[in-house]
Amino acid sequence: MKVNRGWLGDSAFNAHNARRRGLVLSAVILLVPLVCVGCGSGADSRPSEVEAPSESTQSTDSEGTASSPASTSTSEGPLPSTSVSPPTSDPRASNTSLPRSSVPTATTVVSGGLSQPIPTTTPIPSTVTTKAPTETTAQRNARQSATSYLKYSSFSRTGLIRQLEFEGFSTADATYGVDAQNANWNEQAKKSGASYLKYSAFSRTGLIEQLKYEGFTTSEATFGTDSLNANWNEEAKESAASYLRYSSFSRSELLSQLLYEGFTQSQAEYGVSATYDVGG
Repeated sequence: MKVNRGWLGDSAFNAHNARRRGLVLSAVILLVPLVCVGCGSGADSRPSEVEAPSESTQSTDSEGTASSPASTSTSEGPLPSTSVSPPTSDPRASNTSLPRSSVPTATTVVSGGLSQPIPTTTPIPSTVTTKAPTETTAQRNARQSATSYLKYSSFSRTGLIRQLEFEGFSTADATYGVDAQNANWNEQAKKSGASYLKYSAFSRTGLIEQLKYEGFTTSEATFGTDSLNANWNEEAKESAASYLRYSSFSRSELLSQLLYEGFTQSQAEYGVSATYDVGG
């Protein structure tokens, strides 16, 4: 505010200026505390600078996730505070679940405070047993008839089938009855050969041919004959004596007859010498 110095005296003008300077100084004195208070409150309202995170904070954990600082400094003002709600008392509201072992299940039995496993049994698969096909009446009769024959006599497989066919069984039923015996045909040949030698004299070759005639194979007949360990010289002697008992022979004729029966030359001569020469 300007004052016209013309209509005021010098003294009045000086007094007026002094009063105005006093007012200005008083105003300055009053403003300085207010400015200081404002600066203090502004400094307090700014967030304090956060120290740099430590090495342990900056390092990552074993799962590869890095931990970040809790707060950062900003010049725009304090960060809004986040409130953490207290955990609820309902365990179902939390993400954590009860340990599985603390809850009895269908496979555990709580006995005396201890959880014990219930013994489980593995179901055994049911085995399907298939019955053997039932034999017909004719097959059963053929089997029983073959058993009866082998009980009292010796037969070859072929000879026993022929015998059952002779009784009226079909070839199929007779074969079934014979094969059901599971017989040892080598042993049957041996028994049959022993039976022949018991009632008659045979050469080795003659006995093999006789067993083959009964239906034994060559190998079965040979096995049955050789397993008897017969004395073929004595068989030739018995055969020569049998011929002389029922007929008259010259020495040469008797020798030829023994050779015809399958005896070897030495065996035939032994038989003739043991019977004809002694008897003559």
